[in-house]
Amino acid sequence: MTNNQFSNEIVIRFALTKGEGDFPSKDELSEEEIECPASICTFNLDLDYGKFDEDLDPIGLTEITILYDGVSEYDTVDENGVVETHGVYWDHSLNELAGYPAPVIRFKLKEPVDKEVFLSLVSFSCINIRSKIQDENGSDGFYFEDYVGWAKIIEGEKLEDYIEFLDNVDVYFGRTFTYHEDEHSYPLEP
Repeated sequence: MTNNQFSNEIVIRFALTKGEGDFPSKDELSEEEIECPASICTFNLDLDYGKFDEDLDPIGLTEITILYDGVSEYDTVDENGVVETHGVYWDHSLNELAGYPAPVIRFKLKEPVDKEVFLSLVSFSCINIRSKIQDENGSDGFYFEDYVGWAKIIEGEKLEDYIEFLDNVDVYFGRTFTYHEDEHSYPLEP
């Protein structure tokens, strides 16, 4: 991918740091769900055409590839030796799920589109976390969202380095879905 204004392949990192809904409690989680939160998460694509003043034709989205599910746990160490855990994980000291998802998604389109317009179009996409018990009880679960515009396009050498990093920490996902207009929810289960 190049740094041109238009592209038919756009990679976005969504930092979904806020949210709303009912976060699953320990009583609503099985051991398997605690060990693998991705098994109860979905990426929900929001193509918000209504946010533009002028009519925007459908963009011709053909494929969605989840490069990193944003939920799988990995650690980094900063220059001071402090370990930081990323993803959504069970915090044993708090006895609850902690963290926030930051999925990296590749979108393929039929024709080149303005990358910044596309970013605006999908910026309200979210991740839903809902345990099996919540589902059985009719709860919508919790929606991790981006209220402040943290979503960013990743491209070029930075994208190559990021994919290599994801592979090195063993969280590269690379799962591809064919886009259908009536499908907006994509499972993150491994």
